[in-house]
Amino acid sequence: NLPFKEVDLNGGLDARYITPTIALLLSFIPLKPVRLAFDHMNQQKQFEEAIKLLFDAGFKDFTVYVIFNFNDTPAELYYRLKVIRDLNKSLGCRITGYPMRYSPTNSVKRKYVDDNWSWKELRNIQCMINPTHGIVSPNPDYFDYVFGKNEEDFLSIMSMDEKDVTYRNKNELIDDDKYQLLPPLTDTEYLELKESIKNEGLHYPIV
Repeated sequence: NLPFKEVDLNGGLDARYITPTIALLLSFIPLKPVRLAFDHMNQQKQFEEAIKLLFDAGFKDFTVYVIFNFNDTPAELYYRLKVIRDLNKSLGCRITGYPMRYSPTNSVKRKYVDDNWSWKELRNIQCMINPTHGIVSPNPDYFDYVFGKNEEDFLSIMSMDEKDVTYRNKNELIDDDKYQLLPPLTDTEYLELKESIKNEGLHYPIV
């Protein structure tokens, strides 16, 4: 027996090199969680195969680093997070996403914005993950609420003002037929619409 209960390789494993043999050998080490990365769209097949091989080898707890703001788009970030969400649900294990915003090593102020991103979009991602301390919950319902059930929902949320993303009611899961997203409005229009929605008994993901 090993003199310790858990081992954390916090640098992460390279999914490209996970084979059935490697997964079997790793199963003799009490890794928890198993850390991997899903940084680019063209890594999807290798990433999914690695997760499934490790799951079959007995691992049930994963953390997946997901870089963004680096040669990607907001829609591509959502796609990768949703791949993780769907794997988590189909396998019945715990796969926690960990979005990591790219910043060049010489960028002391951390203000770098990729050509495919805007500062507003970067801030909104931060607002989405702040309540969970930077991680993406493996709970599928929570994911659908915070990030949206599809790309269209996600991009609508990303178009909101930062305050609207921040102060959505994160404890309430909204019924499909009542789920509406806030379009760009002036402050006056926002207050008027919020009041009318309150009077009509509809639910917005805000408080």
